[in-house]
Amino acid sequence: MKKVFIALAVLVASFGANAQVFDFGQFRAGAGLGYNTDASNVGININAVYNFSPRFEAAVGFTHFFEKDYHTNNMLDVDAHWVFYDEGSKFNLYSLAGLCLNFYKIETPSTSVTSMGMTATIPGTSVSDSDAGINIGIGANYKLSDKFNLAPEVRYTLLDDGFLRLGASLQYVF
Repeated sequence: MKKVFIALAVLVASFGANAQVFDFGQFRAGAGLGYNTDASNVGININAVYNFSPRFEAAVGFTHFFEKDYHTNNMLDVDAHWVFYDEGSKFNLYSLAGLCLNFYKIETPSTSVTSMGMTATIPGTSVSDSDAGINIGIGANYKLSDKFNLAPEVRYTLLDDGFLRLGASLQYVF
């Protein structure tokens, strides 16, 4: 999992290092908060968006959901945005579709059981795995200033039974 996070951080940093070749406003990077309805849990995310044209964007994001009930989730999202409503340069709405890679780990602690005067220790367990799903959703870009953008999103992830994720990030416009 650390390797995935490091790879994503290098990717975002390399986009940032090369931002001078992009036109103003074509590249954004930021961080924010998210909520996963499947686990009823809050997480933090980092993300980057590149505008290919006024109508199409590509986005990559990594969300770490905090541990809850011995369960930790990390999600890597790669999405395409289609901007379908644009009110000048201050506000726009977009639909999104893409892939989600879900990395999770469940760790239960050791427990001691006492019965009839005898104590036994049951060892803890640790299970990690990953799976892939499809994202569909809607988001918005609200230009707070020349350098900052607020980007709320609602996405449904088709993975196992499927779940809703809500989030918002503050992005720096290069």
